[in-house]
Amino acid sequence: MTNIQYNGRYLPADDFKNLYKSGKHILVDKTYCGNGATHIALNDNTYQDKIDVLIFPNRGAVQSKEKSYKSNLKGNKIPTQFIYGGSEDRLNLNAVGKICIVADSFIYNIEAFKKHKNRLRNFTIDEIHKFAIELSYRPILIDFFKDLRKNFPDNAIIGITASPMLFQNTEVSFTKKIEELTPIYHSTNETATINRALKDYEDGKYVMVATNNIGIIKQFAKGKDLLKAKFLIGNSLLQNVVSNINIENDEDSRLVFISSASFEGVDEGRSKFHFYMFVDRRYSHQDFYVQNIYQALSRARLGTNRIEVFLIFNDKRKIVPTEDVIRKTIKSKKISNEKKFKSFFCINFFGN
Repeated sequence: MTNIQYNGRYLPADDFKNLYKSGKHILVDKTYCGNGATHIALNDNTYQDKIDVLIFPNRGAVQSKEKSYKSNLKGNKIPTQFIYGGSEDRLNLNAVGKICIVADSFIYNIEAFKKHKNRLRNFTIDEIHKFAIELSYRPILIDFFKDLRKNFPDNAIIGITASPMLFQNTEVSFTKKIEELTPIYHSTNETATINRALKDYEDGKYVMVATNNIGIIKQFAKGKDLLKAKFLIGNSLLQNVVSNINIENDEDSRLVFISSASFEGVDEGRSKFHFYMFVDRRYSHQDFYVQNIYQALSRARLGTNRIEVFLIFNDKRKIVPTEDVIRKTIKSKKISNEKKFKSFFCINFFGN
């Protein structure tokens, strides 16, 4: 593996751009979230008469890039299309510039991309770890990176993440000196954790709550006729919330709820946050990989003053094999990645 060391908040643009080489397909561990990898790819103006394609795992990430782009239309000189379900833009492969597209939309339009492959230059796949994590319920993502390399062998292809899975062999990493460590507090008392979060909010602090559990959100609504907060949550959870709680989505609120749908691609840069996450390994929809936790707390782009994770383990889970057995299974070439994720012992340990 090649390691590139740097200083400051953002990746060195030239070092990152130099990774794009025709016919070279690599995975890059950028180590830190929010250090500007996709920003560099989006603002590289050397595309000339070609198209650079940036592929994202979810719609929220593309919408976030679109919002940022449209807020500075006068300063943006690179034509950029934003393609996702319900987007205003319509895919135009006869244009030049950049295309930001959700993975599902890319797959649905794969024949059009193959037809115009001579117009394409660089491919960037953002948050490549998420393509692996979501295999079990998004089978359309199976072998995404492998198929991309097969269909576009002559293009530069880079998959990037700050939190690779164990089986994702990264060829390049970017690292820098760690200047400050923030402790992560572990709680097994749900009520006490919620009360600490409420106290922080009442004391005027910015509070971010990461959960897929409507029951947690209900606790914050107790005793209130209306729960005002900023909700960065998935559609299914949002529908459940509005059906059970009287809420108002306030973009300026110091209380922010995020769900797994927003663990990647969403930025909160208004302040440092007090971050609280609720993980219950007894229920699959409330369980998260280590990658999820790291990505979630990184939504607070200016950092965190406090990190607390409420974590309940599954006492009824089957006996877990030794670490050697787990790692041997992970490295096996005979077992597909999706089967590895369905393995009873990998579900909680795959990302560690």
